[in-house]
Amino acid sequence: MKFACACGNVIRDQTDYQPHKAHLISDQDLFDALEISDARSRAWFPSLTRALYECRQCGRIWVEAAGNQLLAYIPEKHSGPVLAPAAGNRWRAPLRAQWLDKPTIPGAPPGVLFCTLGNHEQTATFDDWSELEHAYRLALESRRSAGTLRDAILTKNGEVLHAWSSDSEPTTDGNSSSK
Repeated sequence: MKFACACGNVIRDQTDYQPHKAHLISDQDLFDALEISDARSRAWFPSLTRALYECRQCGRIWVEAAGNQLLAYIPEKHSGPVLAPAAGNRWRAPLRAQWLDKPTIPGAPPGVLFCTLGNHEQTATFDDWSELEHAYRLALESRRSAGTLRDAILTKNGEVLHAWSSDSEPTTDGNSSSK
Protein backbone atom coordinates (compact mmCIF):
# COMPACT_ATOMS: atom_id res chain seq x y z
CA MET A 1 0.00 0.00 0.00
CA LYS A 2 1.06 3.57 -0.57
CA PHE A 3 -0.83 6.79 -0.16
CA ALA A 4 -0.24 10.52 -0.36
CA CYS A 5 -0.26 12.55 2.82
CA ALA A 6 -2.13 15.86 2.72
CA CYS A 7 1.28 17.59 2.56
CA GLY A 8 2.14 15.70 -0.66
CA ASN A 9 4.63 13.23 0.84
CA VAL A 10 4.10 9.63 -0.31
CA ILE A 11 3.88 7.12 2.54
CA ARG A 12 4.74 3.55 1.59
CA ASP A 13 3.96 0.29 3.34
CA GLN A 14 5.46 -2.28 1.00
CA THR A 15 7.82 -4.22 3.26
CA ASP A 16 8.40 -5.11 6.90
CA TYR A 17 10.25 -3.15 9.61
CA GLN A 18 9.00 0.27 8.49
CA PRO A 19 10.32 3.05 10.76
CA HIS A 20 7.25 5.21 10.02
CA LYS A 21 4.70 2.47 10.82
CA ALA A 22 3.34 1.16 14.11
CA HIS A 23 0.48 -0.99 15.30
CA LEU A 24 -2.19 0.43 17.57
CA ILE A 25 -4.06 -1.66 20.11
CA SER A 26 -6.73 -0.48 22.52
CA ASP A 27 -6.15 -0.93 26.24
CA GLN A 28 -9.09 -3.33 26.42
CA ASP A 29 -7.70 -5.48 23.59
CA LEU A 30 -4.17 -5.39 25.01
CA PHE A 31 -5.04 -7.69 27.86
CA ASP A 32 -6.86 -10.10 25.53
CA ALA A 33 -3.79 -10.10 23.30
CA LEU A 34 -1.47 -10.79 26.23
CA GLU A 35 -3.58 -13.76 27.28
CA ILE A 36 -3.65 -15.13 23.75
CA SER A 37 0.06 -14.51 23.16
CA ASP A 38 0.89 -16.40 26.35
CA ALA A 39 -0.59 -19.37 24.53
CA ARG A 40 1.95 -18.69 21.74
CA SER A 41 -0.69 -17.76 19.21
CA ARG A 42 -0.32 -14.82 16.85
CA ALA A 43 -3.85 -15.11 15.50
CA TRP A 44 -4.95 -12.10 17.57
CA PHE A 45 -2.65 -9.63 15.83
CA PRO A 46 -4.62 -8.73 12.68
CA SER A 47 -7.96 -8.66 14.46
CA LEU A 48 -6.89 -6.59 17.50
CA THR A 49 -4.50 -4.06 15.98
CA ARG A 50 -4.75 -1.19 13.51
CA ALA A 51 -1.98 0.22 11.36
CA LEU A 52 -0.64 3.65 12.26
CA TYR A 53 1.62 5.68 9.95
CA GLU A 54 3.66 8.81 10.58
CA CYS A 55 4.41 11.26 7.80
CA ARG A 56 8.09 12.09 8.20
CA GLN A 57 7.63 15.34 6.33
CA CYS A 58 4.79 17.05 8.25
CA GLY A 59 4.29 14.85 11.33
CA ARG A 60 0.69 13.80 10.62
CA ILE A 61 -0.33 10.52 12.19
CA TRP A 62 -2.53 8.37 9.97
CA VAL A 63 -4.64 5.73 11.73
CA GLU A 64 -6.34 2.86 9.96
CA ALA A 65 -10.04 2.93 10.84
CA ALA A 66 -12.89 0.57 9.93
CA GLY A 67 -13.01 -0.42 6.29
CA ASN A 68 -9.32 0.40 5.75
CA GLN A 69 -10.14 4.11 5.85
CA LEU A 70 -7.23 6.31 6.96
CA LEU A 71 -7.84 9.16 9.41
CA ALA A 72 -5.24 11.89 9.89
CA TYR A 73 -4.26 13.62 13.13
CA ILE A 74 -2.07 16.70 13.01
CA PRO A 75 0.34 17.46 15.87
CA GLU A 76 0.24 20.90 17.43
CA LYS A 77 4.00 21.06 16.97
CA HIS A 78 6.13 18.89 14.66
CA SER A 79 9.51 18.28 16.23
CA GLY A 80 10.69 15.15 14.44
CA PRO A 81 9.68 11.51 14.30
CA VAL A 82 7.42 10.16 17.04
CA LEU A 83 7.53 6.52 15.99
CA ALA A 84 10.80 4.84 16.88
CA PRO A 85 11.95 1.51 18.25
CA ALA A 86 12.26 1.33 22.04
CA ALA A 87 15.91 0.29 21.63
CA GLY A 88 16.66 3.40 19.55
CA ASN A 89 19.80 3.00 17.44
CA ARG A 90 20.46 -0.33 19.19
CA TRP A 91 17.42 -1.91 17.48
CA ARG A 92 18.40 -5.01 15.49
CA ALA A 93 17.51 -4.26 11.87
CA PRO A 94 17.57 -6.39 8.72
CA LEU A 95 20.18 -5.67 6.03
CA ARG A 96 19.19 -6.15 2.39
CA ALA A 97 21.31 -5.91 -0.74
CA GLN A 98 19.85 -6.58 -4.17
CA TRP A 99 21.40 -6.61 -7.62
CA LEU A 100 19.39 -6.82 -10.86
CA ASP A 101 21.26 -6.88 -14.18
CA LYS A 102 18.04 -5.59 -15.74
CA PRO A 103 16.19 -3.42 -13.17
CA THR A 104 12.40 -3.68 -13.33
CA ILE A 105 12.11 0.12 -13.38
CA PRO A 106 13.80 1.74 -16.41
CA GLY A 107 16.66 4.00 -15.36
CA ALA A 108 16.84 2.56 -11.83
CA PRO A 109 20.27 1.61 -10.53
CA PRO A 110 20.96 -2.14 -10.68
CA GLY A 111 22.18 -2.32 -7.07
CA VAL A 112 20.48 -1.26 -3.82
CA LEU A 113 21.65 -1.63 -0.22
CA PHE A 114 19.05 -1.00 2.50
CA CYS A 115 19.25 -1.02 6.29
CA THR A 116 17.61 0.89 9.11
CA LEU A 117 19.39 2.53 12.02
CA GLY A 118 16.89 3.21 14.78
CA ASN A 119 14.07 4.99 12.98
CA HIS A 120 16.15 6.23 10.05
CA GLU A 121 16.10 4.35 6.76
CA GLN A 122 19.49 4.11 5.06
CA THR A 123 19.56 3.33 1.34
CA ALA A 124 22.51 3.39 -1.06
CA THR A 125 22.47 2.65 -4.78
CA PHE A 126 25.21 1.08 -6.90
CA ASP A 127 26.07 0.76 -10.57
CA ASP A 128 28.87 -1.76 -9.94
CA TRP A 129 28.25 -5.27 -8.53
CA SER A 130 31.62 -5.49 -6.72
CA GLU A 131 31.00 -2.16 -4.98
CA LEU A 132 27.56 -3.34 -3.80
CA GLU A 133 28.97 -6.66 -2.55
CA HIS A 134 31.81 -4.87 -0.76
CA ALA A 135 29.41 -2.38 0.89
CA TYR A 136 27.17 -5.28 1.94
CA ARG A 137 30.11 -7.14 3.54
CA LEU A 138 31.24 -4.00 5.38
CA ALA A 139 27.73 -3.25 6.66
CA LEU A 140 27.25 -6.91 7.64
CA GLU A 141 30.41 -7.04 9.76
CA SER A 142 29.90 -3.57 11.23
CA ARG A 143 26.29 -4.21 12.25
CA ARG A 144 27.04 -7.75 13.47
CA SER A 145 29.87 -6.56 15.72
CA ALA A 146 27.70 -3.71 17.02
CA GLY A 147 24.89 -6.17 17.82
CA THR A 148 22.41 -4.19 15.70
CA LEU A 149 21.74 -6.74 12.96
CA ARG A 150 18.67 -9.02 12.86
CA ASP A 151 19.46 -10.77 9.58
CA ALA A 152 21.06 -10.10 6.20
CA ILE A 153 20.37 -11.18 2.64
CA LEU A 154 22.41 -10.52 -0.53
CA THR A 155 20.68 -11.37 -3.82
CA LYS A 156 21.80 -11.17 -7.43
CA ASN A 157 19.12 -11.49 -10.12
CA GLY A 158 16.78 -13.16 -7.65
CA GLU A 159 19.31 -15.74 -6.42
CA VAL A 160 20.30 -15.61 -2.74
CA LEU A 161 24.10 -15.49 -2.63
CA HIS A 162 24.43 -14.90 1.09
CA ALA A 163 22.07 -15.11 4.02
CA TRP A 164 22.82 -14.55 7.68
CA SER A 165 20.54 -14.68 10.70
CA SER A 166 21.25 -13.94 14.33
CA ASP A 167 19.76 -17.42 14.96
CA SER A 168 22.16 -19.26 12.63
CA GLU A 169 25.60 -19.27 11.07
CA PRO A 170 26.31 -17.42 7.81
CA THR A 171 25.53 -19.41 4.67
CA THR A 172 26.73 -19.02 1.09
CA ASP A 173 26.23 -21.10 -2.01
CA GLY A 174 29.65 -20.45 -3.50
CA ASN A 175 28.62 -17.71 -5.95
CA SER A 176 29.81 -15.03 -3.58
CA SER A 177 32.90 -14.78 -1.44
CA SER A 178 32.39 -15.76 2.17
CA LYS A 179 34.31 -15.09 5.35
